[in-house]
Amino acid sequence: MNNKHQKDIEMGNYYERKVLKWLNKNNYSQNKLTFFKNPFNVMDMISQDRKNILELKSRRIFHDQFSDIMIGLNKIEEAIKHHHNFDYYLLFLCKDGLYKWKFAPNKKYDIRMGGRMDRGKDERKMCAFIPTKDLVCITTEINSIS
Repeated sequence: MNNKHQKDIEMGNYYERKVLKWLNKNNYSQNKLTFFKNPFNVMDMISQDRKNILELKSRRIFHDQFSDIMIGLNKIEEAIKHHHNFDYYLLFLCKDGLYKWKFAPNKKYDIRMGGRMDRGKDERKMCAFIPTKDLVCITTEINSIS
């Protein structure tokens, strides 16, 4: 793992803790979120009542900088498998706030190759590309640059 990759992991961990704290204070005060115990779980957080599962991606872009926003296809596949039992939310912490997209089997997204190659290795894989017009703003109080 190179230095850039390590810094990105540290950034992601920092923002996961920050968003969890904010959500528990403002949106989930009666139904706290916790991180999954296994750090290699496909998704990041689950609600106390075990009805909501969330994944957070921190991005160094504005939420609408592009027509769509990328997430690993494995996140969507997880939601497809288990959406009968849970509500799945994909969260995107961007330069201009925290945004959400609630998974539903009938929602539109594209599947294509995505990823990056700027951290010393080929990290491209199949990804889901969610239209940014479908993102819902949760808050502008927190963002990926503060």
